[in-house]
Amino acid sequence: VEYRGYGDSDSVPPTEAGLKLDAEASLNFAVKTLQFQQIYIFGRSLGGGVALHLMDYYHTKSQLPKGVIKGIIVENTFLSISKMVDVVMPWFVSALKGFVLRIDWNSERLLFDSDKNTIPILFIAGKKDELVPHSHMKRLYDLSKHRNSQTKLYVVPNGTHNETWVQAGKMYWVHFNGFIQRTNNNNNSNLEQITEEDRIDNDNDYLMVDDSMSSFRKRRSSAGETTSSVPMGHNDNNIQK
Repeated sequence: VEYRGYGDSDSVPPTEAGLKLDAEASLNFAVKTLQFQQIYIFGRSLGGGVALHLMDYYHTKSQLPKGVIKGIIVENTFLSISKMVDVVMPWFVSALKGFVLRIDWNSERLLFDSDKNTIPILFIAGKKDELVPHSHMKRLYDLSKHRNSQTKLYVVPNGTHNETWVQAGKMYWVHFNGFIQRTNNNNNSNLEQITEEDRIDNDNDYLMVDDSMSSFRKRRSSAGETTSSVPMGHNDNNIQK
């Protein structure tokens, strides 16, 4: 899967509306054609905005089966492009942003208005993110935590924007897969604390969205069955387990 304007896709300039349509088409293809039955959507940076949009689309517009999306995982994403402009270009006059900005990706507004969403979300935040202020991830988590008890915030103290997973080491995957194990368990109340010894492998499908080019690959589950992994814009070197 590759967004318009990325990789081997066509040369149509990418837009917010276009990327949303591409992500929606990918989700529908994964469920209807590939027949994925349990999906976790992962998005990093701009991809976090795409992932949260898919969560909203799934609830409000799609005709996909109930319960097919088991959870959302977002890493180092932002409240909105408008609020990122305030950080990157603080000298920019706020009154002019509406005339200049052509994209918004307003996840803050989406989560604030999305009272019906009960899908659990794991927020992975690098505290030393040099691009997106840590307060953005904290705000997104605060807007979501009351809707599902499985929604969690995992902070990596030395995590930067692109290398949070490196700084966290094995514990990154412990939290990543621990979230998946918890949200797939029907008796969550008695789950013990996740430790480094917990199993890293799992047998679920992934729809991954990011801010770079994307690819499609298959992986073999620990049970020996072939499952599909759909990393949209995530370098395979970054998702090895």
